[in-house]
Amino acid sequence: MKAFFEKHVLLVAMILAMVFTIGAVAACGDDDDDDDDDDDDDDDFGDDDFSDDDADDDATDDDADDDDAATGDAPVLSNGFWDPASFTWSADCETTGCTAILFSVCDPDGDLTDPGGAWFYAAGTTDQFFVEQPITWGDLNPDAMDVTNCDAPLETGIGLLIGEDGFGSGAGDYTLAADIEGTDAAGNVSNKLTNLTLTVTYNG
Repeated sequence: MKAFFEKHVLLVAMILAMVFTIGAVAACGDDDDDDDDDDDDDDDFGDDDFSDDDADDDATDDDADDDDAATGDAPVLSNGFWDPASFTWSADCETTGCTAILFSVCDPDGDLTDPGGAWFYAAGTTDQFFVEQPITWGDLNPDAMDVTNCDAPLETGIGLLIGEDGFGSGAGDYTLAADIEGTDAAGNVSNKLTNLTLTVTYNG
């Protein structure tokens, strides 16, 4: 991933690959970061590949079937925030989650299952925030809670372990901003939560 590290900018390289879900025991594993796959990963959701049939009628029927599979309501994300949104770094942050990025989600169709998931980006970019994405709805909703009621959306999120080696510019305040969007099993893409900002004070 492109490194943006400078003072007052705390980027993904400082975030260890170990993440854990809020309110769940499931954890995401470590994979090698592959920035070149970011755009490909985005394209995997919401794009339909139609095969050509010799008969026009058959092709029309196939297209209609594929369209039906891809239709429906997109997930709705809301109330994105960091908890806490600011803190002073300590060595404990390398072994326990000192902060978490939280959000609420609903989907009237109730199809928040594989291959859908939540996508986290460095704010304003398509750079992946975590080394393994998407974070699956299975990890974010391990108890398979009902998500169809948008008047009472599910709150979920990801906790972070933050390593000291990310503070390359020395003591000071560092900020990290993220965007979140989600996809459902049909490939519908949610609205995007943008510029969710975390501030970390590093005293050296």
